[in-house]
Amino acid sequence: MRGAGMPRFRFTTWGPVRGDCGHVHRTRPAAEACLRRDQHGCARQGGYSDRRIRRIFNRADIASYDIRYGPGTRDAED
Repeated sequence: MRGAGMPRFRFTTWGPVRGDCGHVHRTRPAAEACLRRDQHGCARQGGYSDRRIRRIFNRADIASYDIRYGPGTRDAED
């Protein structure tokens, strides 16, 4: 059970070329599924996705961020 003082993370995907997916995922597996869909879609067109999973706190983190570094922080498992 999550303690009252512990932060609640969300996830998104982002890459310096592709940008963000525009979604706030509640779980890492949901973000991984989104990332796989993007990778598959890019591969179908002969390219590749540069997106990676990013850990964020809320929707505001994907609304405003430095485009050189992406929203939130890189997820430790990525």
